[in-house]
Amino acid sequence: MRKGFTLIELLIVFSIIAIISTVTFTSYNRTRQSAELNIQIDNFISDVREAKSESREICKGIQIKDKNIYLVEAEYQNPYSKCGQITVTKQQSKLTVDRINRDEQVRPVESLSILFYPPRNQAFLPEIDQPGQLSSENIQFRFSLGTVTNEQVVTFNSANATIQKVFEKDLTPAENE
Repeated sequence: MRKGFTLIELLIVFSIIAIISTVTFTSYNRTRQSAELNIQIDNFISDVREAKSESREICKGIQIKDKNIYLVEAEYQNPYSKCGQITVTKQQSKLTVDRINRDEQVRPVESLSILFYPPRNQAFLPEIDQPGQLSSENIQFRFSLGTVTNEQVVTFNSANATIQKVFEKDLTPAENE
């Protein structure tokens, strides 16, 4: 009768443990990064809603420049020209914008500002809107966080100044690509 395990049996057990550990760690890491991305997007949506609610006397909003997100404010001038010179108040540190879609058209992320102006907290997009008129566009932001590969989408409707997270199941196959 034999006591103990052979070297082959021990190597097989250790190999199985290593494979299970690797799969579990990879899955856990991906889930953690996805949760962090969702938290940062929720913070972004909260910042936009807060800027909208605080735009009683000055223009407040966000600016996307070189894939980075900034909280901004500007002096309210008048109903025609809306807001003056934009000043950055805070940078959203971790989150980056990979792509902006405007009314079904993909546009490169260069610069986009969304400002809410008094007295009714309406949305004004200086790079898009013409003086004296406001656009009514649906803007989709596609975000990523560091090396997280799964994208999350947020939609902003400039006509009614609403922002919401779009879940993957709500995207059509063309949008999901």
